Amino acid sequence: MRPFVFISYFVLLLLAVPLLMGCNTTSGKMHQQIGTSHYQNGQLQQAKEEFHRALADDPQNATHAHNLATTMKKQGNMIAAEQMFRRAITIDPSHQPAYHGLVKMMIGQGRSKEAVSLLNGWQQSNTASAAPYVEMAALQRETNDIIGAEQSLKTALIKQPNHPTAISNLGLLYEETGRINEAKIMYQRSLSSNMKQPDVYRRLAAIQQVPTGRIINIIPNNRTAQMSIAPVPLKAIPLPPYKQPLPWSAALRQQPPAIPLYQTFPVQSVPATK
Repeated sequence: MRPFVFISYFVLLLLAVPLLMGCNTTSGKMHQQIGTSHYQNGQLQQAKEEFHRALADDPQNATHAHNLATTMKKQGNMIAAEQMFRRAITIDPSHQPAYHGLVKMMIGQGRSKEAVSLLNGWQQSNTASAAPYVEMAALQRETNDIIGAEQSLKTALIKQPNHPTAISNLGLLYEETGRINEAKIMYQRSLSSNMKQPDVYRRLAAIQQVPTGRIINIIPNNRTAQMSIAPVPLKAIPLPPYKQPLPWSAALRQQPPAIPLYQTFPVQSVPATK
C-alpha cells in the first residue's frame, strides 16, 4: 500500500502545481489592480509595493515589471526604473510600453544616441512589426527630425499596411506640416482600419470644414465609441511630441494593461493618472 500511497501523493502534487501557478497569476492581477488604484490616487509608495507583490507572484509578466518601473520613475529613482524597464524587455522582447518608457527616460536624460541604438536593436530583432518604427518616428519627431519621422512611419506601414496608429500618426505629421489633404486621407484610412478612435475623429473634424465655416461633427453617436474615451492624461489636441505609442501588447494578450503616463493615439480604454 505504501508505494501506492506515495504514487498518489506524487500525482496530486503534479496536479497541484498548475493550480498553484494559476493562483499566483490571479494574485498578481489583484495586486496589479490595487497598485493601479494607488497610482491613480498619487499614492506612489503603496503602488510600488503592490507592483512588487504582483511581480513576485508572476515574475514572467512584463506588464508588472513595466508598471513597477513607471512608478519608480515617477518617484525619481531613475536607476532602479531603468533596470526594471530592461527587465520587462528581457521578459517580453516585444513589450512596446517598456521600450517607450525607457526611450522617453533616456531622451529626458540627454541619452538620445542610446535611445536610437535601443530602437535599432528592436527593429533588427522584430523585423515584421510596425511598433519599433512608430517608436522611432516618435523619437525623431521629439528631436525635430520630421523627414526621418515620416520615413519611419512609411516603413512601419510597409511592415503592417493597416496599422491604425502608424497611419494616424502619419496623418498627424502631415497636419503639423501643413499637408492638410494628405492628413485627411490618412485619418480616414486609419478610421477605416479601426473605427474606435475618438481622437482621430476629432482631428479629422477639426480640419474638415463645410462651406458655412462650421466644423463637421463626424463623431459617431455610438455609446461604444463614447465609452472608449478613458480618463487618460494629456487629452489636449494636438498631442505633444512623443506621446503616441501603439496599443498595449499585454492588453492584446488579455493581461492587465500597463499604466500609461502619456496620451495614447488612438485613445486606449486604459486608465491612467489625471
